Amino acid sequence: MNSTRMELEAVRNALKSVKDMEASPAIIVATDSMAVLCEIQSGYLPGEWFDLRVAHPTTKVTWVFVPGHSGITCNETADMLASSCSNFTQLVPF
Repeated sequence: MNSTRMELEAVRNALKSVKDMEASPAIIVATDSMAVLCEIQSGYLPGEWFDLRVAHPTTKVTWVFVPGHSGITCNETADMLASSCSNFTQLVPF
């Protein structure tokens, strides 16, 4: 799976988990992936986006670019967690 698809999957999972939470007036989706933001700007929205809009129609979602590898603590932590997960061996179904 290429990195853009993995990052889009992360956005899908985040939106899915937010949908099940109590309504919030605003959600900020921060990413260090320009590819993800380009997908969003070109009109691609994961299905979970629409589920979130139905569950919380008044919630404002803001997309923010965060420069990667620039010392931003939460982004550095996310990169570390993602890297540690990439070391797992992928299971191949029979």
